Amino acid sequence: EYASRIASLKKGADCATEAVRLVNQLHSLEPENAPNRFAVCAAVSVCGRGGAWEMALELFASVPEPDQPLYHSTLGALSKSRKGSEAYDFLGRMRHASFALDGFLVNQVLLANQGDCERVVSLFRECEVWLAEAGALPNAACYATAIRSCIEARDLATACTLFQEAKKADQALNSDSDFEKLEESLWKAWSRMRLEETLLFCSRDCCSSTAGSLAPSDRTVTKALEVELGLAADFGVMPSF
Repeated sequence: EYASRIASLKKGADCATEAVRLVNQLHSLEPENAPNRFAVCAAVSVCGRGGAWEMALELFASVPEPDQPLYHSTLGALSKSRKGSEAYDFLGRMRHASFALDGFLVNQVLLANQGDCERVVSLFRECEVWLAEAGALPNAACYATAIRSCIEARDLATACTLFQEAKKADQALNSDSDFEKLEESLWKAWSRMRLEETLLFCSRDCCSSTAGSLAPSDRTVTKALEVELGLAADFGVMPSF
């Protein structure tokens, strides 16, 4: 009953406080059953939704022998709270506790570090080694999180490399609708950046050309062709000309 009441709480710091209060109340009423793993796990999830990551860690620490669901919930709470360093340390703790790592757990850490492209890519590469040791590979969600971080940071060369690696590692992604949308986003971002480079080059070229002439110079045409060929090479498609 208590676990259900806790799980029904919504998002917010007040809900996290209420979740902890209910756990403490349950333990005072049934000390022989304390700690109640189901109630604690539900409370940790509520804390994650409310960004109360410190409360989540305190609840985790209250359980002498935490099980897999509690580990997962606690990592999820750190991820939702965007506590990147803490999420990374907690994943390392799980690894040393001999928990089998998988793509879902790794993606929680990547999501916690979103907004820091360099950090996300570095963690992706490190966790890629950890997964290999466990006989696993990054899943589509891991690749997607890393690629989106690179797109947001305009590190499109790394984004393109990760995208090609993902398609090579899992052929099923070739028909995955979400990954197709991600490819479209990457293509648009890369095209936009290339276009900006071309426009900048053209504006400089026009300034240096004969006044009043609107015809593009040979240098401008050559630059436009280079951009088109560059896009074709990056994505493995035929140029449009």
